[in-house]
Amino acid sequence: MIAYDRIEVIRGASGLMSGMGYPSASVNLIRKRPTRDFAASLSAQTGSWDLYRLEADAGGPLLDSGRLRGRLAAAYQENDTFVDREHHRRQALYGVLEADLSKDTLLTFGMEYQDFRNAGASRGGVPLYYTDGGETDFSRSTNTGTEWSEFNRDSVSVFATLDQVLNDNWLARINLEHKQGGYDETQGYIYTAALDRQTGAGGTMYISRWANDLELNAITASLQGTFDWQGRQQDLILSAFHARYENDGPAYPGWWGGVPATAVPNAFDVYDSGYWPEPDLSAMAGGNGSDVETTAFSTALRLRPVNRLTVILGARLSDWRQDDWTTSATGAKTTTPITDESSVLTPYAGLVADLTTHWSGYLSYTSIFEPQTNKDLNGNTLDPVEGNNYEAGFKAEYLGGQLNASVAVFQMDQENFAVSLGSGVLAPDGSQAYRAVDGARARGLELEIGGRLTPRWRLTGGFANATVRDNEDDTLNRNIPRNTFKLFSTYDLDRLAPGVTVGGNLRWQDETIAEDAGPNDEDYTQDSLFLVDVLASYRVSEQLRLALNVNNLFDKKYYSGLGTVSRYGTPRNVNLSARYTF
Repeated sequence: MIAYDRIEVIRGASGLMSGMGYPSASVNLIRKRPTRDFAASLSAQTGSWDLYRLEADAGGPLLDSGRLRGRLAAAYQENDTFVDREHHRRQALYGVLEADLSKDTLLTFGMEYQDFRNAGASRGGVPLYYTDGGETDFSRSTNTGTEWSEFNRDSVSVFATLDQVLNDNWLARINLEHKQGGYDETQGYIYTAALDRQTGAGGTMYISRWANDLELNAITASLQGTFDWQGRQQDLILSAFHARYENDGPAYPGWWGGVPATAVPNAFDVYDSGYWPEPDLSAMAGGNGSDVETTAFSTALRLRPVNRLTVILGARLSDWRQDDWTTSATGAKTTTPITDESSVLTPYAGLVADLTTHWSGYLSYTSIFEPQTNKDLNGNTLDPVEGNNYEAGFKAEYLGGQLNASVAVFQMDQENFAVSLGSGVLAPDGSQAYRAVDGARARGLELEIGGRLTPRWRLTGGFANATVRDNEDDTLNRNIPRNTFKLFSTYDLDRLAPGVTVGGNLRWQDETIAEDAGPNDEDYTQDSLFLVDVLASYRVSEQLRLALNVNNLFDKKYYSGLGTVSRYGTPRNVNLSARYTF
């Protein structure tokens, strides 16, 4: 996150903005910009499992006139994890320049580098059952992977943006981005639905390697502004987008060919030591990859026909084409069309009414279109998710906008909804296998509050309920909680202890179920879960602040995600940080 100023999350289908209308949410990462005055900060962190992190961030004018500004940020982190043999290393570097070419023209140019290494990584978790039908209870530090397993990923992005103010009401923008990177994942891990309680027999060692080079090129052009109609100000946005994404790499051996899956005599020994002979995972003859090209044109119109009423209309017209390919040892190339969608219309309509000084109500509709990468048991890519999303709710604003609240109900109807076939059911290329469900319907409710209750007391929280059912009214994805609650609050103790802030975070979810997870198709149920985090910070001076965070205060043992195999959630951990600003 060293490169980013903030994250914007739009929940629900957002086809108008992203063009794909993914039914869950869209996440927008906002990069940092240079500051007009000099500002800098240094921070350091240390904590559980030998966590060490350093950050530096500085920005300001590079010319006396202030017409050229820059910002440079960097971070380095190393840490073990609560899982045996896992070791993480993260590096990031970010730089950006802003130039006022004229009073109406702004040019931004920047670069972002990210590098992540996870040594000792395991693709899978621990089994939930023994072969006798009893539930397991492993140590949370158990690692089902080998000592030589690792996951590496890096990327370099270069971007440029030109903003042109046309007049007091209109702004034109062109954004270019080029990104290159790659990943290299070498995995040896034990998979089993159940182990013999005494001997540790019943596991299978799966060995594989995936490594590809990635490249993305994208351009976005937009025109946004306001105009008068019926004596009121109206808003209009027009945009065009084109992107090409390519990935390619040589073929590597894996359990599907070259390194056959092997029965493990005693999984407990491998869990403890990580020892398993490492085979030759060098590249083989041939290769594989995919090419994705997409183009979209969109418009959004915000109309105010009468006082206290706003009508939002929009649509996006998208083309999406994806081809996968393989090359043989002789160099012969075979291309397989995956998705070819032309002129897909993603409409959006919304209505917002100001009911009182503090409350407004709204209705919205948007369609769903999301090309998938999920594959079925035969290795065929699932068709795009399509459907419709409906939402209605109320929003409130109090204390001059410092305290906000909302309530919303929604319904999403989806075709080709992907449902996992289980942790041990894989596609031919080793990825998770899915099935497509038609007529899936999600319904839910969300309540939220956030802001300042007093000048010293901040609070953010909410409750969410969501249930997904198929066309036969059976519940899908029962391993995901239907109900969740979160509450985060801080309080400044300036009157009692100047400079001290205390706070806490409460997280609750109801029970989750891993279906058919046991040797006799038993359903595993994890009871409802309640987690508590606490924090305290001390402002030593205007420049220096210290903070202490304790996560999972009561050291609750739980699974962070349920499947036939599951990974434990993070135990209690402590993080101490110091931040100095200039």
